[in-house]
This record gives sequence, structure tokens and C-alpha cells, in this order.
Amino acid sequence: MWKYFFHAFFNANVILNVLIGRFIYCDRTLFKGQSFSNIQSIPISINDQNNTPSNDEGKFLASDIGFLTRYGFSHQQLRKIMMDASQTDVEAHEEMISSGQITNEYYYRCLADHLKLDFVTAQQLQNIQLTKSKGIIHALRYSSQILHRDETGALILVTAPKREEIERLRYRLAQLSGLNSRIAIAQPSEIRQAYLWHLNKTLSQHASQMLHRQMPNFSAYQVPSGSIAVFAVLIILLLITSAVTPTSMPSLILNGIIAVLFFLSVSLRFGAAFTLRDNKARLLPTPVMAARKLPVYSVLVAAYDEASIIPDLVDALSNLNWPAAKLDIKIILEENDQPTISAARLAISGRSAFEIIIVPPGQPRTKPRALNYALPLARGEFVVIYDAEDRPHPDQLKAAYFKLSKSTREVACIQAPLLIDNAKHSWLSAMFSLEYAGLFDGVIPAFARWKFPVLLGGTSNHFRTKVLRSIGAWDPYNVTEDADLGIRLKRYGYRVEVIDLPTYEEAPAYLTIWLKQRTRWFKGWMQTSLVHMRAPKRTFSQLGWRGFFTFHLISTSLLVSALGYPFFLILIVYHIHRAVVFDAQPGFAFAMALNFLFAFVTYAYLSYRALSYRNQKSHTWYALGLPFYWVLLSFAAWRALVQLITAPHVWEKTPHGKVPRVKFPWLLNKNFKD
Repeated sequence: MWKYFFHAFFNANVILNVLIGRFIYCDRTLFKGQSFSNIQSIPISINDQNNTPSNDEGKFLASDIGFLTRYGFSHQQLRKIMMDASQTDVEAHEEMISSGQITNEYYYRCLADHLKLDFVTAQQLQNIQLTKSKGIIHALRYSSQILHRDETGALILVTAPKREEIERLRYRLAQLSGLNSRIAIAQPSEIRQAYLWHLNKTLSQHASQMLHRQMPNFSAYQVPSGSIAVFAVLIILLLITSAVTPTSMPSLILNGIIAVLFFLSVSLRFGAAFTLRDNKARLLPTPVMAARKLPVYSVLVAAYDEASIIPDLVDALSNLNWPAAKLDIKIILEENDQPTISAARLAISGRSAFEIIIVPPGQPRTKPRALNYALPLARGEFVVIYDAEDRPHPDQLKAAYFKLSKSTREVACIQAPLLIDNAKHSWLSAMFSLEYAGLFDGVIPAFARWKFPVLLGGTSNHFRTKVLRSIGAWDPYNVTEDADLGIRLKRYGYRVEVIDLPTYEEAPAYLTIWLKQRTRWFKGWMQTSLVHMRAPKRTFSQLGWRGFFTFHLISTSLLVSALGYPFFLILIVYHIHRAVVFDAQPGFAFAMALNFLFAFVTYAYLSYRALSYRNQKSHTWYALGLPFYWVLLSFAAWRALVQLITAPHVWEKTPHGKVPRVKFPWLLNKNFKD
């Protein structure tokens, strides 16, 4: 898919050859007997005022920071940085910047001054040169080099060199007069910004159109509104007919089929509740891992109109227990959301692991489109998605990495559990916490163990980055892109696994907010069902009979249950009335009441088991309100069906920061078991 997307850039070797011939590459005679493999460790002494290597081994420093002794840093400080960098397996300047001992800008200004080169900013890189090459992907992620023409038309190489390139440049600049006028230094973020200015239209088109152009069968770009409307009318007529003539043979058959499917769907959840402890017992604790063995991990957070909670988000992500030099955190914001952009710039000031990605205007304006825009920039071998209100457990990245590294390549995604930290704020937030507990600590761990398809939650999904890109990433036209992606992973032969360290979220505490969010979820689940049933035979062959059947039990039956719940209640009342008043056979009334009771008991039991696991069993009494909560869910489902016909791609934003929250909730719940 990258071949389709990218049609620009250059080959780094060609650039270096154009500017300085083959001289930039290693000439062994130049390094006085040093081998090419050892070039990056050639030391620089603090006494090296004339660029002549010293023989004083005790004072040798790495070439990417040794020159900083001339800019206010002591030899002892730099030696300590080198030791820390060796523990993390990063270059010394990366450790120095990530630990906050020097800013990116000051480091590269000092480097430019040391090499007697110009220091340039993104604003000065207006006339960059792009040629057809696949190297654009590397440039977008690592931003180490760019070509541009200055005011005179001269071709200039702008670079953010690492240790090896610094050493080469230092020697060649000393040998070749005039070379310093052809090379300039810039920060990696400034080089990347220059690329984005020129490529944002291409990136924007990729984010919006790649999936529906390359894999149209997996895209919700086209929604058959007319067919959905006809289907909705037929369903309504069937349900009304079933309620009005409940004893007719067609009604009995229809009600019987629905009852059986509903029973099987609820039975899956009962099985998840019954095996919850066993499912959790298979999740091994995360061992201590050396920082040098950890890879680069990317964190993507798409936010819109969230200025008030950005500082808390940055604090939460700063608490992640991962080497800062190996963290690649991207806060993805919309171009017209200036308050959030300003808040983010202020919050990430001095934090080198963070970067703001500005998404240009485009349609559809959805979270998955923003994520697609930023994904080509992600440097990590693994990538995790968080929401703006999330507060992940500090060790969650290590737990996910350990699980992925010890699993087969079949496991492409790890779902972390989501917990609600404002459950006591209102009845709605309490019911929300029951739902999340049952789903993320009960159902999803069970489905992962049984190797069933998993409808992912919208946050705390940890992916193998290559796999995520290879299957088309997110569908920008599906408003529950997470659920869709979970099914698509399964169709491609991948599995979802789970870990136990949670992410804490803010539940909607008010009806208007809750209704918009739940409408969007139902609409997205409808889109997901439509997309994956476009070619039923193909879906069946890819999911297998167990996966195909389970998909319908967790998706289709959920939608039918939500839409039909009011009619179901009417039928129960009607049959009980007939049995009591008219002395009719109570069998059907008994069967329906039993099905309803089974559902209520199962959901209450699942909530109890999940909440007990988190030492929150006192919340279980809220389960008494489940029948009333299901009425609200049904209203949201019908609202979603109308929206699916009238506004299929509209994303109703869920505002956050409306209720007080605990800053470090994981400290209040250290022991997850009874």
C-alpha cells in the first residue's frame, strides 16, 4: 500500500554523493587505522580544540556529545550521559535530550556551531527538492536529511546527523574547503515539518482514501442507505406483527429463533463469567526487562477540542515506564483546533518524547482518519492507541511488549483492560463501569483464550506496527474503527490477546453525552456488520465456522437485541397477562421470562466476577438497574439506525474533563485479586 501512497523523496546515498562525492564514506586511511565497524566509537577528547584526536583514553567521549564541553557541559556530566546511554542502547545525544539535560534546539545549534555550519529552521526550508523514491517513508519517520535550494539556487543538504555521520562530517569538512556552504544542520522535528508542509495533501488523501481504494470490501465508505431503510422497516413490521399476533405460527417461529440466538449470546457471556479467574490466571506477570533490550514504542493519541485535559494526558503519558529515548509519542490534533494545539505545545514543552502532528482539514473528520494520517510517521516497532482522557498504568507498555515478544506472529494485537475511575459520579457512570468490567475483564479475555474474533475497544490497543500497516490500518469511514479492525485482523489470520494492567477512563456522567457516544458505537457496529457481510462466503471461509458464528452472536445478536428490547418487554407482559387473565397456556410466557431472567442474572454475575477481581464488588448492586439501562441502550440503537441512513459518517464527539478524577488511580487498586 505504501507503493500506491508515496511517489516522492530521495536516496540518502545519492544525496551524499551529489554533495561531497564519495568522500563522505569511510576512507580507512583517513581514520588512521580505525576499521569501518568502529567508526562510530572514535572518541573526542575535551582537549580536542583543533579536531585532533587525543591519546588520553580516560578523557575520551562519544563524538556526538564530546564537543559539548565547549558549550557549558563538564566532562563528568558527559561521561555519566554516556553510561546511561549504554544502559538504554541509544546514542549519547539521544539520552541527553530525552533526559531533559539539553533541548533539541540547543543541541543542534551547538553542533552546527561546532562543525561551522549554518543552523536552519523549518520556515527556511520552503524550497525542498523531492524526487521519486521510496525513501520518503524513512524520511517521514526519522527525518534525518532533506535537500533544498537556497536563495541563490544552490542545492543544500540539511541534516540532523547521528554519531557516525558527525564523525565523517567533522573530518571531511576539515579537508574540503567550501563544503560547509553546501551543508546545514536542523532539528529532526524541523526537517519532518518541512516534509509535512509539502506532503500534507498526499498524507491527507492517504488517510481518507487508502482503504476504500485499495481494499474496498473492507471499507464503510459506501453505505447502502436505501437497503438499510427497507431492512429497518421490515424488522419493525415483523416485531410489531410478532407483538400483535404472538400466538400465530410465523410469530412463534420468529420469536423462537430470536430466543434461541439470544440464549446462545448470553451463554457466551455466562461462560466468560464462569471462567474469569482461569482466564486471568493464564496472564503471566511482566518480568524485569533491561532497557537496552526494549525497542522504540510509538504512542498515538488523537484529540479534538480537549484543551482542558491535555496537561493531564501529557502527565499520564510521561509516567509510562519506558526509556524516554525510545518513546515516540504523537499528539494528533486538527488544524482548526487552535485552543488544543496551544495547550499541547505548552504541556509538552521540554519533553522530547512528545511531538504534535497537525492534521489538515478533510473528510471525514473522524478519529481513525487522524490516526491514519499519523501512522506513517510512527517510528516504533510497536504502536499503541490511547484516548485523550486515558490514564494508562505506567507498566502497561512493558506488559504488552512482553506478551507480544513471547507470542507467535499470529498474535498481532494486545488489548489492555479499560476501567472507569469516576463510577460513583452518577448512575450512568456506574452502569458504564459495570459494562466495562464485564467486557474487558470478562468477555474479551475469554474470547482471546478461546481464539474467537474480538471487537476491540477504542483505546489501549497495542499493535505490531508492520501488521497494522499491512492490513490497511483504520477505516476512516467507520465510526467504531476499533471493532472493525478486530474482525479484520481475524479475517487475515491474526489473533488478539490481552494483558491485565489497565487504562483508566472517564465514563460519560450525563445522559446527553452518554446518548451521543452510545449512538456512535451502535452505528459503528452496524457499519461493521454490513462491511463484513458483503461477501458472507468469503467471511465464513476466513473466520471459520466458529469465528463466523461467534461474530454474529457478539455483533448481530447484540444489535437485534438492542433494537428489539422494547418489543420483547411488550411480549412478556402480553403473554403473562394472557396466562393470568385468560387462563392461557403459560409455557411461552414462562420461556420468555426465563430468557429475560437468564440474561439479567448472567450480566449481574459477570459484573460481580469482574468487579470482585478488581476489588470493587461493592459496585455490583448497581446491576439491579440493568433492565432500565437496557431501555436507554435500545433508544440509542434506534437513534443509531436513523443516523446510519441519514448521516452514516458523522462522528458525534464525546467531551471529557466534565467530572473530577483521581490523578493516579492505579495506586488505589494495587491488588487486583481477592
